[in-house]
Amino acid sequence: MDYKAFFHDVALWMDESNEQLKQHTLFAREYWDWVMRSTSLLCKKYDNHPLVMRQVKMLYEYQEALYLKYKDVNG
Repeated sequence: MDYKAFFHDVALWMDESNEQLKQHTLFAREYWDWVMRSTSLLCKKYDNHPLVMRQVKMLYEYQEALYLKYKDVNG
């Protein structure tokens, strides 16, 4: 696996996540649909390599933690 390319793709994913959040909110279905679709594509691109799966899980869990944190604040 090309680790440099993968981590570059992770950085691009994070940039696009920020762009998606500008268009939608953390609470929008459209954002979470994008998260699921884009992380699935990232996993497939790297043949579901174990490192990729763990990284994607971490990205998802981080977004989920933000959602839960701000959900409580915003009611």
